[in-house]
Amino acid sequence: MEKEKVKREDLLHHLKTEIQFLMLIDHPNVVKLIEVLASRSKIYLVLEHVSGGELWELISNSLQITNTFLT
Repeated sequence: MEKEKVKREDLLHHLKTEIQFLMLIDHPNVVKLIEVLASRSKIYLVLEHVSGGELWELISNSLQITNTFLT
């Protein structure tokens, strides 16, 4: 994510809180935060690999199936 955008939109406090939370939590249903890296212009969050494809596609396909059964 762009550092300037985080600063400009006053999201730095929220980002720090999220990072602290993710570094503490250890639960099988929550993606693990491995490391946080930063360059001059970007902040990188290194997360564990999760197989199975994109979460949004899974949710979207599930909603389509549900909507088909409801109509």
